[in-house]
Amino acid sequence: DSAGYQYDLVTLAQQVLSNTAQEYLPKIQEAMQEGNLEDFRLWKDKFLSLIDLSDTLLGSQKIYQLGNWTEAAGEMVKNPDDFTSDLLDLQAKALITTWGSKAQSSSLNDYSNRQWAGLTKDYYKVRWQMFFDECEKQLNGEAYKTFSADDWFEFEYAWVRNSDKHYERDPQNVDLQALAGEVVSSYSVKGLNVQEDDSRDLDPARMRAAAGSSETSQEDNRPDYVLDGMPGTIWHSSWNGASRDDLWIELSLDAPALVDGLRYQPRSSGGQNGIITGYRIEVLDDSAANAAWKTVSEGSWALSTKWKQASFEPVKATRVRLYAASSKTTDANNYASAAEIRLTGEWEQTVLNPDLLDLAIAKAESLNEKTAGFEAKTSAALKTAIDAAKTARETAASQSDLDGATRELNNILLTLRLNVDPKRIPA
Repeated sequence: DSAGYQYDLVTLAQQVLSNTAQEYLPKIQEAMQEGNLEDFRLWKDKFLSLIDLSDTLLGSQKIYQLGNWTEAAGEMVKNPDDFTSDLLDLQAKALITTWGSKAQSSSLNDYSNRQWAGLTKDYYKVRWQMFFDECEKQLNGEAYKTFSADDWFEFEYAWVRNSDKHYERDPQNVDLQALAGEVVSSYSVKGLNVQEDDSRDLDPARMRAAAGSSETSQEDNRPDYVLDGMPGTIWHSSWNGASRDDLWIELSLDAPALVDGLRYQPRSSGGQNGIITGYRIEVLDDSAANAAWKTVSEGSWALSTKWKQASFEPVKATRVRLYAASSKTTDANNYASAAEIRLTGEWEQTVLNPDLLDLAIAKAESLNEKTAGFEAKTSAALKTAIDAAKTARETAASQSDLDGATRELNNILLTLRLNVDPKRIPA
């Protein structure tokens, strides 16, 4: 029940809700694109319920109360009159929303946004609800409103100027343990099945990513983001555009594998620019003589944020390239992007040769029986190295793992130092 534990618990649960919201939004966007009113309502309601739960969760901690901020502003002046009190309240709210007047709002709106109880429910949720209401009208074929920056400011500044609503600064009494438990069990991102069937994915930790074009000067859109397991980070080709021949992303494997498919997750936020709609997949086996790239699959994918898959006959490969033969673009340039990419198949079963490691272990164990003659620190290091080498022999996934363990053990043997015999030191 310590304050530190409660703070950590709320912060962790709040992060789970935020992560879940990032997964719900693409589903809402997809329902809009497909004109699916039923799915839109389903995911929209789920999204809004997250805000309610978030507000309750945040309200259990004083540090996450909007009133803790607004009331503190009012205490900056001793015995303020009504005008001064209202002005301080307005300024406190403006700093975390519009940042000021309409002039500042055009560039700094939400610049200092906060996840605070009261703010999430009365400001952010209401704003989302306004937007969703118009989206639903659009799906129903009714006249709908497209909000301009001025429209949003009108709502936002009305909330800022409303000095009649005062917010709590003291924490609300809730069963925090039960509430946080509900969040973690019910809203874990794993429960969304966002990766669809990943049962045959090759381990991305054994891969490296490279690309023919990447945007790294104005935005961090490196190719390795397609392997990080986080849909919110993306690889994107240069914002200046690139030729179709350079719109590829490559996964390099640390050992040969029999690859039979590629799974592609498009970006789910920030627009659709670069989403691949026409693909070509090429493979290369560096372990083969006269290795050369060959095409194993070509086709098209729908323009949506859902996972896509291309399947083909199993082929031995150490490198796989996905080309964007066609992709969504917002101007005259060509782009490509991806949130996540996975390869399916099986790692090639190779016969590993542990002979050199066995020799090193035998030599080390022979010396280990004479540890009394060595310095204590090198003697202890030898024992640790022997145990590590034996573990590596049992768990090695590749010959390089065995060879690396052999080098480590031999290096330890080279660093052993004998104790100096005082009797042999000249007087």
